[in-house]
Amino acid sequence: MKRALLMLGVLVALGSPRLARAQATPDLLQLGKQEYETGQKEFNLGHYEKALEHFETSYRLTARPALLFNLGYVHKQLFERTRKIDHAEQAIDRFRAFLTATRGVDDPQVVKQRDRVEHELAGTVDELARERAARAQGEETLQLGEELLKQGKLDDARAQLERFDKTPGNERPGVARALVLRGGIAIAGGELAAGGEAYARALSLDHSAALLEGAPDAARAAFADAQKRVGQSPPVSASHAPPGSLKPGAPVELGFALISDPAHVVAGIQLFYRAGAGAFSTLPLQPVGKVALPRAFTAALLPGTRIDYFANVVDGNGAILQHLGSVPLPFSVQVEQLRPPSVAKKGWFWGVMVGVAAVAATGIALGIVYSQPAPPTNVPINLGVTVHAR
Repeated sequence: MKRALLMLGVLVALGSPRLARAQATPDLLQLGKQEYETGQKEFNLGHYEKALEHFETSYRLTARPALLFNLGYVHKQLFERTRKIDHAEQAIDRFRAFLTATRGVDDPQVVKQRDRVEHELAGTVDELARERAARAQGEETLQLGEELLKQGKLDDARAQLERFDKTPGNERPGVARALVLRGGIAIAGGELAAGGEAYARALSLDHSAALLEGAPDAARAAFADAQKRVGQSPPVSASHAPPGSLKPGAPVELGFALISDPAHVVAGIQLFYRAGAGAFSTLPLQPVGKVALPRAFTAALLPGTRIDYFANVVDGNGAILQHLGSVPLPFSVQVEQLRPPSVAKKGWFWGVMVGVAAVAATGIALGIVYSQPAPPTNVPINLGVTVHAR
C-alpha cells in the first residue's frame, strides 16, 4: 500500500507539467527522476531518513508539487516510527502545501491523489493531537484544552483539564487559568451556574483573569456576573505569625489565619516540619486555624532544639495557592533552655539552709546540756563539830 501511494505520487509529480511551479530543464528533470527513483528504493527498504533526503533533492530539482505528497508521507512514517512531533508537523505542512498547489486542477490522477492526501492529512492531524495530549503536562494541558474548547471538542478539552488537575505541583496562576477553562467548558455545555462559579473562583485568585479570545455571549455574561460577585474583595490570602519560643515537652500549635477567600477556593493548610537539619516531614491536610504538631514529635524535643517549618495554602486538588515560608527560607522556633536558679532564689535557698542549721545547732546544744547527770538529792547535813581524841 505504501509503495502504491508513492508510485501514484511520481506519476503526478513527473508526468504532469501543469503542476510545476517553475519550468525545469530536461537535465534537471532527469536528475530529479533519478533522485526520486533512489528515494523510492530506500523507502521500500524501510530507510525512511535516506528516502526523505532523495525526495527533497528531487523536489528542489523539479519543483513538482506532487512530490509534496511523497515528502509528507515519509514524514508521517517517521513520526509513527519515532513519535517525534516534528515529523508529524512536517507531514501536515507538506500535505496542506500539496492541496494548496493542486487546488482547481481537474486531472483525474490529481483528483485521486487529493483524496488520498486529504485522508492522510486528517489521520496525521488526529495522531498528532493524541500524541500531544498524551505528553502534555502542567500548563501545556491547559493550552491544548483551550484549543480543543475553541474547536468545540468539549470532552477532549475536559480530559486535558482533568490531566492538569492531577498534575502535582500546580500553582496559583495555572489554577486561575484552569478555572477559566473550566468555566468555558461548562458554559459551552449549557451549565451556566457551574460556569459562573468557576469564573468567580478564578477571579478570587487573580483579579486580572480574562476570558479566552472569541468567547461566546453566554460566557461573557457569566463572567461579568462573576466579577460583580467577587467585587473588590482581596484575592485569596492567608497569614501566619510564628510563636516566640516553645516550652520543653509542651504541645506545639501553629496558628494560621485566612484573610480572604471570597469564592471558597481554599481547602486547607499543608504543613512541613523538621527538628534541626534533615528532611521535612509533612502533616495531612489541615483546616486553616491552629495546626498541632504530633505529640510524639514534640515530647522528644530537647531544650535548645530548633524546629523549622513552612506551609502551603492549597485547594481541593492540592494545587498551591500561597506559600508561607519555603524549604530554603522556613519559619524557625526554638525550644527553651532549662535555666539555673536566679541569685535571689539562691539567697533564699541559703537563708533557709542557715536557719535549718541554726535550729539544728540549738537542738544539739540543748541536748548536751540536758544530758549531764543531775546533783544527788537527800544528802545529810552535819551541824556539829567532829572532835578527835588526843
